Amino acid sequence: MASKISIIIQREYLSRVRKKMFLITTLGLPILFVGVSILFGYIASKTQEKLKIAVVDETTIFENKLGDSSKSKTITYFKPAAFADLKSTYLAKEYDMLVHITTPTVANIFDTNNVKIYSKGNLSLDASDYLDRRLNKVYRNQLMQDAGMSVLQIDSLNKVEVNFKNINENKTSAQSEVLAGIGYFNGFLLYMLMFIYGMMVMRGVMEEKTNRVAEVIISSVKPFDLMMGKIIGIGLVGITQFAIWILFTLLITTVGASIFGANMVNTAPSGFDAANHMAAGGGNAVFTKLAGSFVGVNWFKIIICFIVYFIGGFLLYAAQFAAVGSMVNEDVNEAQSLTLPITMPIIFGFVIMQLAIKDPNSGIAIFGSLFPLTSPLVMMARVTYDPPMWQIVLSVVLLFASVWFFVWLSAKIYRTGILMYGKKPSWKEVWKWLRVKS
Repeated sequence: MASKISIIIQREYLSRVRKKMFLITTLGLPILFVGVSILFGYIASKTQEKLKIAVVDETTIFENKLGDSSKSKTITYFKPAAFADLKSTYLAKEYDMLVHITTPTVANIFDTNNVKIYSKGNLSLDASDYLDRRLNKVYRNQLMQDAGMSVLQIDSLNKVEVNFKNINENKTSAQSEVLAGIGYFNGFLLYMLMFIYGMMVMRGVMEEKTNRVAEVIISSVKPFDLMMGKIIGIGLVGITQFAIWILFTLLITTVGASIFGANMVNTAPSGFDAANHMAAGGGNAVFTKLAGSFVGVNWFKIIICFIVYFIGGFLLYAAQFAAVGSMVNEDVNEAQSLTLPITMPIIFGFVIMQLAIKDPNSGIAIFGSLFPLTSPLVMMARVTYDPPMWQIVLSVVLLFASVWFFVWLSAKIYRTGILMYGKKPSWKEVWKWLRVKS
């Protein structure tokens, strides 16, 4: 049996990796993703909202303190006497906004009657947030100066850095934003892979059934061997594709670090402190800071768990997709209706995964990481937060116990469905297939 399954695995694997579409998707998707990201970044930088802001400050507190002029925002300050002329000029569209700060009559300078912003239409969220942050920061600093604080003391308050420590292991812990990002990425990647390769298994079974190829193959091998060979073969295709993507990503990251690092060194602005620049790592300072944000992440545990949950999750759902493919005839709509009970748990797991990222120790997060149909997604979102080891072990045991059950269940459906033609089987008939003894 093992030799027959290995032959089917080899056939499924080689027949797919030798196709041009495999090369296009494997190499083309990362290139397309990088290209689209660069294009979007370029468009965003070129289409950034450009604002010309006129400021009339009767208090003199905000003068020359609302931010330096840049390509996107140009701030010009005027004396109070120029307000009337500015307002008429503004109406002629020379300025996008006119900020008028009057002398306060109460202690709070941000009384609604003291700060007025004139604009032609509604302010964009970026412009509103920019002015709100700038005005509040200047006013807060002014209050602290009035209370006797020096400029250095005020700057130190604005640059508080928090170091997270793991009390049990006495080591640096990663920031929660980093953990959440890694967890979401892992869960989303598994979500996509289970969908993509699960549907690939179903389409492969459907093609062989509709082309009557399955009839020829089953004359030589058992239906169970054929199903498992197809599932494992396509799974290896997915692992190969995923490994190439990882290597491609590492290559792009390495090349990007060397290229952009050199550019940053060559384009350092005038007046830049050379000593601080060298201390920060020169042109690679950005990459050093980025790498520093991942300190404390248990990459070994994440990688091992990802491999385990990918294998378990793929086998769990691929077996179900194979069973559905064996039940479908020529009508594609049949497949869409029959896959609904399979896709709903995956979608449900994706929803729980997002809740687990926000609160990894909540009851719903623990349940989702133990329940086999959702554990591949939810536990990968929780594993970055170091859940108790017993939960991970129990989750893996339940997952692979469910894999055995669904493979056994799907094999009974596959055995009969792959040779049935002409009509859509009812659920009553499927139940009869399951009751037939092997």
